[in-house]
Amino acid sequence: MKTLDELAEVFKRRTQMRELEEKILTNLEFDGIVGKSPAMLEVFDLVRKISKHYSNVLLSGPTGSGKELIARSLHKMSPVAQQRFAVCNCSALVDTLLESQLFGHMRGAFTGAFDTRAGLFEYANDGTVFLDEIGENLASNAGEAARVIQNREIQRVGSPEIKKVNIG
Repeated sequence: MKTLDELAEVFKRRTQMRELEEKILTNLEFDGIVGKSPAMLEVFDLVRKISKHYSNVLLSGPTGSGKELIARSLHKMSPVAQQRFAVCNCSALVDTLLESQLFGHMRGAFTGAFDTRAGLFEYANDGTVFLDEIGENLASNAGEAARVIQNREIQRVGSPEIKKVNIG
């Protein structure tokens, strides 16, 4: 039969093991993402460095690899963390709808445009826009995308007006 001292020692060791396991998990967790491979630790370090600068970032990887998680982490750690974070799954939209979704449109610009509407770039002005699967539809909207990235300008579908936006 175990003595109380022996039971207390077992309890103490189990408590220490739980505390160590929690520390290890904390060290392997990065903003809700758990990873321990050298490649993931390098990604986490890079996110910490990049997030201090409000700039455009290209995240590449296969579908389901966690690009949106990394984008959200970048946003949360950035100087604009209190601003909006908008997401657009570009592969789910046809080219014309994608253009309206990103840049907005004017009433009457196309069939079904009953109202003037701001796009995601305007909606997230001073914040962050994550364009998921952008490679799927980039070719037809490359000029507009370049204008946003380089000049920080958008033009709603059907509008002659060019608007300034500040998005990362």
